[in-house]
Amino acid sequence: MDKIYLKRIKEQRDAKRLNQDEVAYSIGVSSSAYSRMETGSTEMTVKAMLKICDVLGLQPSQLFAENASFENEKFQTYLPIRLSSNSQKEMFKILMKNKDKDLQFLDEI
Repeated sequence: MDKIYLKRIKEQRDAKRLNQDEVAYSIGVSSSAYSRMETGSTEMTVKAMLKICDVLGLQPSQLFAENASFENEKFQTYLPIRLSSNSQKEMFKILMKNKDKDLQFLDEI
């Protein structure tokens, strides 16, 4: 699991004492689909990432920030956090790869 955002999702899921089945159910996907997203064997859409963040009580930016600490109250409420350039590139790649689906999703809400 070399993608930092996937590591952070798993860490926060574990901290909340949720298993993959519970998160999968909460976001409306199968357990196997969620497992593939969390392990990185399937690309995660922005829509899925937003749902996961909602379930885990995270801001999406927290998944990509340098030296994230989920226990730090200031970190949890401070949105314009500094991102590392590698994290920014990784986030941009995800956003661009799924942009058409995500734009359609945004039009529907």
